Amino acid sequence: MKPITLLFLLSLALLQDAPAQEATNTERSITLEELQTVSKGLTNGTIKRVEILYFPTNILTYTRITSAWLQINFYYKLVIADIPTSQKIQSLAKVIPKIRLTKSSWKPELRWGCLFYGSRARPELTIFLDRTGTNGVMGSQSFMFDDQLHRWLISNVADCFQ
Repeated sequence: MKPITLLFLLSLALLQDAPAQEATNTERSITLEELQTVSKGLTNGTIKRVEILYFPTNILTYTRITSAWLQINFYYKLVIADIPTSQKIQSLAKVIPKIRLTKSSWKPELRWGCLFYGSRARPELTIFLDRTGTNGVMGSQSFMFDDQLHRWLISNVADCFQ
């Protein structure tokens, strides 16, 4: 193969990958923006209700637990509607903007769900985590998470589900 043809094909391949990388950066900034918006909403009152779902890790299922399945078949559900006066929610508002995530193709078995509702009937944001808290789904996209949200759930909510 001639060197010019090879260089052309290499350039073409690089150009085809550029929009995908740009989309990934855009998606990442949107998700971080969503986290910031929810955090502010918890402090300024635009988030009206938080639902925390849990399906115990010691209970096995025949199917993988997805976010849609967990929203219907949760084992425990905690609803916090008094957002402005809840000290636990105010501590959650400090944790949410610190969450670090990396896009992933892994589809984990989810055990925790956090649904943040504004004035609409549909959640403004949903975050679902697996048993370790390091893999999950935000909206409809899979991510690897740091463990900050999971640690908050264990220390602030898990005792409610015993």
